[in-house]
Amino acid sequence: MRILVLGANGYVGRLVAAAILMDASHQIVIASRDTGTFDELKGDIVKLAQETLEASGMTLPLSDDEFDALIDTVCFNEYLFDTPELKGVDTVINCIGSVEYFNEENLTAVNVELTRWILEQSKAHGIGRHVYISTAFAPAVSDGFIEERIYGDEGDDPTMYTRTKRKAEHLVAQSGLDYLIVRPSVVIGDSRTGAYAGKRYGIYQLWDGAKRLLPKNIDLMRLACPDARMNFVHQDAFISVMRYALSQPFEGKIINAVSDSSKAPTTKDLWSLLFDEIGHPNTLEWAPDNDSLDYRGLSPRVRAFNAFCRTNLEIASRNWTFDRSAINAMKADGVPFADALLPSIQVCQKQFMSLYNEKKGRVFNE
Repeated sequence: MRILVLGANGYVGRLVAAAILMDASHQIVIASRDTGTFDELKGDIVKLAQETLEASGMTLPLSDDEFDALIDTVCFNEYLFDTPELKGVDTVINCIGSVEYFNEENLTAVNVELTRWILEQSKAHGIGRHVYISTAFAPAVSDGFIEERIYGDEGDDPTMYTRTKRKAEHLVAQSGLDYLIVRPSVVIGDSRTGAYAGKRYGIYQLWDGAKRLLPKNIDLMRLACPDARMNFVHQDAFISVMRYALSQPFEGKIINAVSDSSKAPTTKDLWSLLFDEIGHPNTLEWAPDNDSLDYRGLSPRVRAFNAFCRTNLEIASRNWTFDRSAINAMKADGVPFADALLPSIQVCQKQFMSLYNEKKGRVFNE
């Protein structure tokens, strides 16, 4: 196949591109508006593929130069689909997405209208296969069971982000193209090494905030601790899903790329894991949610940390459970998939903390 990967300069897009390279049987076209970063991006993708395979005791089947020859680059603009680099492309993988949770204008422009344009251009240029990278939370059915199907508006969106991703899924399903929708939960580092190729999002934002804001010795700590389990997916598990899915017929499939919800860590588990690393407060009190949090008597730095965590904890306060039929079928077919459980999340936390101390807080290239 010759595959156009849109959004390969983002975290999930890099994982997708690395997954394609690891099999050395497809050509990739990477599109980006920032053409000056192509050489660095190609190197990062090859390195990510190498490191992921090495953690499994394997190596890439080709040399760096041979892999470099498999990757073409093209500027992402309104003429993208008319460029000669797209000749022979039979599959588009759309990894583009805005995560500005409450910016409705940008979310709609990127997640909905840009997706609409990509689908229209794909059809007009005879590109019949389409992969859309959505989110496991797009259906917005909290305290319920998220099936591997297209949802209407029966959910309760925690932010505009999930609503716009759900609208994009509708566009893909109604496009007439042979499609596959992959819904990862929150992607974190490699289950074996903790290596993380993403930005300061989700739990990494909380870990980073704890190191920056909290004092070494905390007298009194109060935290919002919703009664919920947190679903993550390791980047190596997501790569395994993509490698397998691209080798199979699409046929309108939807894959919830998630860990086992029943075994996922609770919010309290994750807070305790953090304090095992940075030191436990002298007094630690839990509140069931943000609105119940009592700020009286807290130090300014602890107050700042609580304010910093507020949005992430609001989103985390919902109990999400997922249909894993696709993942279970893959595992039965021999596909490796490491669930993100407390021990492997600890591997990622330790790796982050080690890098934070080594680089004096400059972990993320932002």
